[in-house]
Amino acid sequence: MPESADWKKVLLLSVLLGTASLVLNISFQEEIEGGWQTYSGFRKTGAKLVNSGSLWAALAFYCGSLTATPRAGALAGVLSAQCALGTHYTLGILTPVYNHSAMLANIEWFIAGAVLCCPLGVLGWLSQQRGALPLLARLVPAACVIADPIATQRLSIAPAEIPWSERYSDLLSGLLLLIAGLTWLSYTIYQTATGKRRAPEHPHAASLTRWSSRRPRR
Repeated sequence: MPESADWKKVLLLSVLLGTASLVLNISFQEEIEGGWQTYSGFRKTGAKLVNSGSLWAALAFYCGSLTATPRAGALAGVLSAQCALGTHYTLGILTPVYNHSAMLANIEWFIAGAVLCCPLGVLGWLSQQRGALPLLARLVPAACVIADPIATQRLSIAPAEIPWSERYSDLLSGLLLLIAGLTWLSYTIYQTATGKRRAPEHPHAASLTRWSSRRPRR
């Protein structure tokens, strides 16, 4: 395996999430005028899924799980958020979706991504270790996915005056997140209970830790 393989995976997944979140946010004039309601409903459902905070948190957690030290995990978590956000806004500026000041106007998302995804990356690293605390760490992303639709109140139908594509995309995306989170949580508990989950070895750890383990020569 190439030394840079896992960092490439972090970047690739982040670029894919940032691109998907932009593409699914694009609406056509026909939607704005009340047409294409079926298409609009599916598009909005997809947009609400890829823009959900729990999915971005899960990405930071997963990227951290690829690393072999907590510092590398923190870096991977932050990098995933910044790369995904950078991709989203850069592509939006290069197309007619956003104006040129969009990235600066949304700088708080970059700050939040750094602050929140840093510990999530560390938790991802921790989840691959052995012991009681890593067992709890493995439950964090699933718990976030379950809590997301509850915290954002997606599990209720909006008033009838709102277009049905907006009403039901909220409900559908919330149900999908809830089902995915419960499935993920159940599978993680099952793996832990049956002893099928083992902390993986990191034969390629140098690619993810060389920057943090190298000491200056004297």
